[in-house]
Amino acid sequence: MNESLYINYAGMLIRFRWFALALSVGIFALCMGGAPYIQLDDNYKIFFDKDNPHLLALDQLEETYAKEEVILYVIAPENGDVFTRENLAAIQQLTEDAWQIPYCTRVDSITNFQHTYAEGDDIIVVDLVEDPAALSDENLASIKKIATQDPIISGRLISPSGHVTAVAVTLVLPGLEGGERALPIASAREIQAGFETAHPDLPVRLSGGAVLSIMFSEYTLQDMAKLTPIMYLLVFTAIALALRSFVATFIAIVTIIFSIGAALGLSGWFDLHMTAVSSTMPTVVMTLAVADCIHVLAILLQEMRGGKSKSEAMAESIRVNAVPVFVTSLTTCIGLLSLNFSSVPPLRDFGNMTAMGVVCAWLFSFLLLPALVAILPLRVKPRPAESRPMLGFFADWIIRYQKPVLVVSVLIGLGLTAFVPRNEFKNNWVNWFHEDTTFRQDLEFVTENLSGINAFEFSVPASGTSGVSDPEYLAALDAFAQWVRTQPYVDHVDTLADIIKKLNMNMHGDDPDYYTLPETQEMAAQFLLLYEMSLPYGMDLNNKINVDKSATRVMVISEHVDSTTVNEMKHAMEDWFVDNAPAYMQTKGTGNGVMFASIAETTIKSMVTSVPTALLLISITLVVVFRSFRYGLISLIPNLFPVLSALGVWGLMVGRVNFGVACVAGMSIGIIVDDTVHFLMKYLRGRRELGYDAEEAVRYAFETVGAALVITSLVLMVGFLVMTLSVFQFNANMGMLTVLAIGFAILTDLFMLPAVLLQFDRGKPTKDL
Repeated sequence: MNESLYINYAGMLIRFRWFALALSVGIFALCMGGAPYIQLDDNYKIFFDKDNPHLLALDQLEETYAKEEVILYVIAPENGDVFTRENLAAIQQLTEDAWQIPYCTRVDSITNFQHTYAEGDDIIVVDLVEDPAALSDENLASIKKIATQDPIISGRLISPSGHVTAVAVTLVLPGLEGGERALPIASAREIQAGFETAHPDLPVRLSGGAVLSIMFSEYTLQDMAKLTPIMYLLVFTAIALALRSFVATFIAIVTIIFSIGAALGLSGWFDLHMTAVSSTMPTVVMTLAVADCIHVLAILLQEMRGGKSKSEAMAESIRVNAVPVFVTSLTTCIGLLSLNFSSVPPLRDFGNMTAMGVVCAWLFSFLLLPALVAILPLRVKPRPAESRPMLGFFADWIIRYQKPVLVVSVLIGLGLTAFVPRNEFKNNWVNWFHEDTTFRQDLEFVTENLSGINAFEFSVPASGTSGVSDPEYLAALDAFAQWVRTQPYVDHVDTLADIIKKLNMNMHGDDPDYYTLPETQEMAAQFLLLYEMSLPYGMDLNNKINVDKSATRVMVISEHVDSTTVNEMKHAMEDWFVDNAPAYMQTKGTGNGVMFASIAETTIKSMVTSVPTALLLISITLVVVFRSFRYGLISLIPNLFPVLSALGVWGLMVGRVNFGVACVAGMSIGIIVDDTVHFLMKYLRGRRELGYDAEEAVRYAFETVGAALVITSLVLMVGFLVMTLSVFQFNANMGMLTVLAIGFAILTDLFMLPAVLLQFDRGKPTKDL
């Protein structure tokens, strides 16, 4: 494109500066009109597509039995014994109070556990604890024995040793609007505070699926409130130090604010949700917008210090930066948009929202920023004509030692790349939360002292209506329960077979020898009917048996294990039904643990597509921009080595990769290519337009754009480093790995890239295209 066009555009902006300012404000206002439509999701299911097979299976299971979420009060008496009169009375009161929580349909605890025993030919169903104050020591010992040995509640509502217990509150949310968990969680916390005030020796921890969902939204807001001010302070300080001009810093700040605000507003218009992942978008957009501003303002100030007027300097800056900034914005967008290959919706939203922010930053950098430069009184001190940029001397050193620099750079890069295979994809959703968060600490306490938090749920079909009473069906359920209880990491198993066996024992005078399954379907059906008729309101079996009694719900709770182990356990359970149960009982596992574990597998599959696609599109873009296959191929070196080196360091130091880290490759390639583009554009300008040889062109690139590259890279590293302070470990890990990639990128561009050009571009510059 004729560069006079850029000069004419700059002149037009300066001439019609107030119109450009008004147009910028108008675009900003139009975009910001979507801000009220930004939604903050409070449902952990947002991490899954609506057509995700695991989510569909869970939805089907919930439709069949009960679409419920749980708030779990976990009580750990300081005296280490739940079974005292005072403690049981307090737990009984908490159980009654929990019924007042909005949307509550059921409350389960050891005190209202429906204990059955025989009385003549009748089955008596009563609360396990009715009047705690009247209990004798013998009664307390008997209750403890029943509770800790009953497979229905042991390992779920009471620890086997009896030192920790739980009150499970089941919610059925209307599902009409977002944020509906806030009311029941607020009520639950109010009850918790009152309980702990009345019983300071009974500390309470909150857990459960409903709490997990609300924590995502609460910690998202906490992150935004904490990280945004830190980011503004660090970035604005860096800009001020880099530009050494109050007015230029102010112009950059306004441009950045416009970019972030417009991106947020567009997110609302396009119905992109604010989640734990996408909440980092403002931080990332800020850092990327800073890069654009610094490149434009640095050349502007450099030209003004060289003696040019503000208008002439602005025109030169636009001429020099128009193509490089456009290309870097395009390649950054390609990297971010590659996240659309991910199966995790919040990651896709993050990529799309940030890409819109990059476009806004590019637009305002060449519309709003020049207008403000023309309007505001920007002045600089002229630089002595003989002064030379410091990086010019660095260029001399690179030229002098180009061969050893190239050899050492390649050896370091290859050496670090060798550690990439040490990375293992082990996703554990508990570790998504920082270890200092109360929620994670509570989860780990529950796992260590009561029961795991990974739920494997199966809807096991029977042979037909009322088939759940079939002895063959019950025998298979019982065999599965006996087998799975022997497997590693399993804490609790809940099946209908345990209830039926206990009822059979009750109907035979509570003789332990009859803790077996009934011999006939008629007996099992009769026992079940008697039991159901005796249950009080809210304690029925609708959450275990479907309406026509053609299927039952089986739940297996496991310890806090990683995604690989969860997937192995799920497949083992499914295989057991295939190998040991009748064909009509074949089933697939679902549940929160299964769903989150599936993210690992799908993320790896998406990387296989996203990273090569991003790399291919970026490479094609660079070949077109440089008008040369050779320079396009050369540009791949500083784009691949930094990512591989960063992953190598990660494999050496950490070795565990979650879905946030896994998505860095495609995204970071789009970001780190920026320095390469700016350096090569200046290098090629020196070669093609100014007639320099390779050494002179390298000096020219270092002296004209070297400082800007260092500054923008440092600002980008600071910006992503702020992400490491996030409550969410996937954001923190993404930030740290991106910092490593950007750090290696600037080192590669300063050392390896010029050495490669000096060694392999000695001839006359050519244009292949």
